[in-house]
Formats: sequence, structure tokens, C-alpha cells
Amino acid sequence: LGGYVQIVLGVGMIKPTLKACSALMIGLRLAMAFPRKWVLYSRAYSFSKFGFKGSSYGYGMTAITLGVPAGLLLTFIVSRFDSTNPFGDVSLRPWMIFLSFIVGTPIQEEVIFRGLLQTILERRLATGFPLFATSVSFATVMIAILFGLIHLAIGLATAIAAFVLGLLAGELRGRSSSLLPAIVLHAIFNAFSAIW
Repeated sequence: LGGYVQIVLGVGMIKPTLKACSALMIGLRLAMAFPRKWVLYSRAYSFSKFGFKGSSYGYGMTAITLGVPAGLLLTFIVSRFDSTNPFGDVSLRPWMIFLSFIVGTPIQEEVIFRGLLQTILERRLATGFPLFATSVSFATVMIAILFGLIHLAIGLATAIAAFVLGLLAGELRGRSSSLLPAIVLHAIFNAFSAIW
């Protein structure tokens, strides 16, 4: 959370145009979060332990198979309950929305939440919750809750949808040992939101 405050203050001091603000914040979040965590944990973790490696075709297809119906359903529900536009009053061109919301945001949020935070918490607390005849790790649930809370400013339905996305992405990240399926799933969710 402290990193987010630093980024918002930093961007506020630069005073970019509203259209450049989103891209700048995504870049700064990645630039600040990853090196800091990497320095702290590089002795105990290899780069691939954070999910920076390939994934099997099956996990990619699972991300698409889960992402399309869940993204469509949750986007429909969110549109009924939350009237807040995540872009505010800023009108962005379609390519800007695509690069920022469908490509950039899933990459940077998955790197931070599922790559860094979930990996570290998973190592520290290797317990699970019984859910849907499987065991979802404590780290997956806690990071999904944090992910939902961060989206609460947009609205309660958005926060709940973000929590569900966090559970699905966290479980894909845990099972595949890769961030790619989680990024694909997140991009599908955001694509439905942007199109809606």
C-alpha cells in the first residue's frame, strides 16, 4: 500500500495529462514493486519461482475456458450494481484502453499480486482452505481478498468481482507455477469490462 501512495504522489508531482496518467502509473508500479521485492527475496527465490516462466497449453486453455463465462457473468453483474466508470470522466481512444486496461493492467497487477505477494505468502504459510472439493491455499485467498479491497473504491460489486478474479487467477498461478494463465484470465475479465 505504501508503494501505491508513493506512486500516486510521484505522478501528482509530475502532473501528466489524464491520458498519460494510467500508463505512467502502471509503469511506475512495476518499476518500483519488482526490484524492491526481488532484492529482498532474491537469495531465497529464483526468478522462475515468481512465475516468470512458460506454461503448458492446457493451463492457457483453462484460463480461457474459465475467463470467458466468468468474465461475461461478472461484468454483467458489476454493470447492474456499480455505476462508477473506472476511467472516470476521461475519454480514451480504443487503442489506449486496449494497451492500458487489457494489456498493461493485467500484467502489472498479476506480477505484483500473484507473482510477488502470493509467492512470498505461499512460502510463509503453506496451509489451505477446503473449497469446491479441492484445497485453495491460504495465500491465494488472502491475496484475493487484498485484490478485492484495492478495487473497492470503484464499487462493492467490482470488489467482489476482483475477489473472484483473484481466486481464479491465484489458483491458476499456483497450479501452473506460471503467471501467464493468470495474466490471460485477467486480460479476458478486463476485455469484457472495457467492451461493456
